[in-house]
Amino acid sequence: VILDSGAHAIDYIVTLFGAIQETNGIRGQISALQIESEDFASINLVCKSGMIISVILDYFSKPKRHSVEIQFTKGWALWNFASDEVRWYRDKTKKTRSYKPYRELFSPEKKRNAMYLAEMKHFMELVASKRRDNPQDLPRAKRVLEMLGEIKRQAVKL
Repeated sequence: VILDSGAHAIDYIVTLFGAIQETNGIRGQISALQIESEDFASINLVCKSGMIISVILDYFSKPKRHSVEIQFTKGWALWNFASDEVRWYRDKTKKTRSYKPYRELFSPEKKRNAMYLAEMKHFMELVASKRRDNPQDLPRAKRVLEMLGEIKRQAVKL
């Protein structure tokens, strides 16, 4: 799960908050799934910007979950990819709010597929134009995979 779902999480975390300077976590095979890799990971990240982020990944939760929690000095944010919800709390207002980003972009029955189709269309446009300004380049992908390998090595195995 670290090398699979974790790749997406690390990629968007670095995009949003910059380089990661410290990681720790736990990982293990805790379900009845008959696979050779871990099926659960809880990863803590500290970005050079000071942002502290917790990432929880697994293959077995019902309903499916993939969430990222971000701690701020005056609140928090929680993004749950599977339920299409971002929730946040601000100390100033003492209120929790939520937003469903994909519902805003796509109709419910087409939202996930439309997102992937839009991504593929963008990629094909980059290939056709021979542009090289795509932030999702091979060196970046290599850095993400190296970081995931380090996370996997450092995480305490259950």
